[in-house]
Amino acid sequence: MSYCRWSSDQHKSDVYVYDSGPFIVTHVACNKRVLAEGDERPEEVSILDAGPEAYLAYTRELEAVMSRAELVPIGLPYDGESFTDPTPAEAVVRLKELRSLGYYVPQFAIDTLLEEASSHG
Repeated sequence: MSYCRWSSDQHKSDVYVYDSGPFIVTHVACNKRVLAEGDERPEEVSILDAGPEAYLAYTRELEAVMSRAELVPIGLPYDGESFTDPTPAEAVVRLKELRSLGYYVPQFAIDTLLEEASSHG
């Protein structure tokens, strides 16, 4: 199960976080996409709320914007690093540390791990 992927939050995530069984694994990106001048990410659309046609149009627009984006080094201390944490609570600490350094970490990944940590005692 993944908590977030590189494509999360419209390709803004600097981390890929997943459960590997005994550990929560966090991979930190080396690069990020910087939008071309004048480009903006389209307003996010939910397939459940908008339906398949609107969602398909949204994904195509997002894909077009991202294809024009430049891939640039992030330039922070943990670029390209991978971490394993034995518990969801420890993974939350890791993600908050990465966020404090300037990495983009989707809030929903932290929230899901916090829920798991509270349910495991």
